Amino acid sequence: MIEDCALAVGTRYGGCHAGLFGDAACFSFYPVKHLTCGEGGMFATRHEDVAVAVNKLRAFGVDRKHEERSVPGMYDVPQLGLNYRMSEIQAALGRSQLTRIDEILLRRSENFTALKQGLSLLPNIRVLDSTCRKAINSHYSLTLVLENELKSYRNEVIGQLKEAGIGTSIYYPQPTPRMTYYRNKYGYDSDRYPTAIENSDHSIALPVGPHIEPDDIQYILDQTSEILVEVNQ
Repeated sequence: MIEDCALAVGTRYGGCHAGLFGDAACFSFYPVKHLTCGEGGMFATRHEDVAVAVNKLRAFGVDRKHEERSVPGMYDVPQLGLNYRMSEIQAALGRSQLTRIDEILLRRSENFTALKQGLSLLPNIRVLDSTCRKAINSHYSLTLVLENELKSYRNEVIGQLKEAGIGTSIYYPQPTPRMTYYRNKYGYDSDRYPTAIENSDHSIALPVGPHIEPDDIQYILDQTSEILVEVNQ
């Protein structure tokens, strides 16, 4: 089992960090993630043979590391490989961010909580959040779901938030069964996944990153409240 941990730095369940449940895990270090190296990511595994195989695959299929070459530059390529290596500069950026990861996660949690509390006062809004006591959320963003008469105004609300200078996104624009590749290849019946469809079609993701200050949270709340009242008139 390979865990998709792209948004899961800091996420835990029952005290165990995401990525430690399966055989391997993939983390993303894209600029908007919890921990960034500018691009790229990290592959983690508990199996030594998998680690060796992936190390060869990521570096052209070369059979010897630099320290294993008796003569510099001498190696063989016994298998097809790729060029998936992170640069030293990117790694240095990531290592520096690791020293701040607790602070980053705390700021995200505080921003998420403040935004959630403010949005809870608005009608026809549902905030996606974990209710499991064993789980610790890494708070990548705050996703609100428009309900009842607000459902049809999602794109209009996003447009007005953009005009107000508030960045948003949608996670994700289509549930997997409705995406062309999976629909054509596997023939998924999207009607079997009503919750995924509901969240996909009527959700808006708001930012909670560590760069956002308390005044920014209040501005997001004020603008969101104004816009939702206006579109619902």
